[in-house]
Amino acid sequence: PVKVPLVAGADAWFLSGAGSTGPLLKSAGTEGETMTTRRATHAGSWYASDGEELAGQLRAWLDAVGPRARGDRAAAGFAYSGPTAAYAYKHIDPEVVRRVFLLGPSHHVHLHGCALTGCASYETPLGRIAIDRATNGELAQAGFETMALDTDEAEHSLELHLPYIQAVMGSRSFQLVPVLVGSLAPADAERYGQLLAPYLADPQTVFVVSSDFCHWGSRFAFQPVDERYAQICEGIEALDRRAMDLIAEQDAAGFHAYQRETRNTICGQHPISLLLHSLGASPQRHLLSWVKYAQSSKVTRNSDSSVSYASAVIELAEARSVRGAEEKAGSPSAALTHSQPLAVTLLRQRSARVCDALHPYVPLPQVCASFDSTYLECHHRSTIGTARIGVKASVAD
Repeated sequence: PVKVPLVAGADAWFLSGAGSTGPLLKSAGTEGETMTTRRATHAGSWYASDGEELAGQLRAWLDAVGPRARGDRAAAGFAYSGPTAAYAYKHIDPEVVRRVFLLGPSHHVHLHGCALTGCASYETPLGRIAIDRATNGELAQAGFETMALDTDEAEHSLELHLPYIQAVMGSRSFQLVPVLVGSLAPADAERYGQLLAPYLADPQTVFVVSSDFCHWGSRFAFQPVDERYAQICEGIEALDRRAMDLIAEQDAAGFHAYQRETRNTICGQHPISLLLHSLGASPQRHLLSWVKYAQSSKVTRNSDSSVSYASAVIELAEARSVRGAEEKAGSPSAALTHSQPLAVTLLRQRSARVCDALHPYVPLPQVCASFDSTYLECHHRSTIGTARIGVKASVAD
């Protein structure tokens, strides 16, 4: 029944446009790039470049999570986000999925919309992933832009989830639709959400959304202290859980208001908002449950720092009802054994670069993804963020 795994937490939502040597965007269908393979430019620094080592690491994290694991466990880049992300990826059914949408925040292009890849495939240490060029064509006709190759290869928010997707899918054939999400105004997030909602309803499609939760510390220029809590880390969790509650309620407007109020450094806020608007545009009712929350370290003093991670599962309301009845009876139903994942969301946290995607409505300190050279040297240690996974699924006929 799980259709949308929702994963939060990753180490990197910072960027600087200065690193790009070519055009940031190009016209859809530009000749010469559409058949290009995007290289795994972050392999060997953000995650293992050896395929066997990488596959073993991912499999160990997935195996450590039960089929419907709940509760907390300490998570430490892939070393930080990987264990938490497993709680989300574990819910994807590779027997059903044939297309994966991958949404991530822009760290090198300041755009107000969404951009697609111009490549025909993405390469990782685990092999190549084919791009769904037919779907890309449909979205381009609907107004999506297209990334230049330099921009595509510089962006880490999409690449860092590719090995996990491959690990879950195994030998099954699937196609990828990477979408770079810019600083969307609420009205634009709603419009793009309506465009993506029909794909979300496809039982063979999963959405993976890359984002993060709180980056706390002087290096992130974000150090709020809630005096109601004995430890700073407890206040950080309370801040995160306010956002988690709004996401669980699928309250897009409330989540936007929360960001304006708290300035929490959830640099993937726009992909999250886009997901919420897609869910809101769906005629089906979904339920979201958080299954994992962790912090990279427990902040007890102002000199400390941490990054938060979380995982959740989104599923159709009727699917959960069927599963509950099945669990009481002690035997699985045919409908549940033939689950149809529709979407996966991965939120990533922390970054090795400067956040450049300036939020148009919130003051600079709120969002790590902001164009500010003061962040340039903040994240020397690149680590990948975690993903929160929400899963939606329909009951098979």
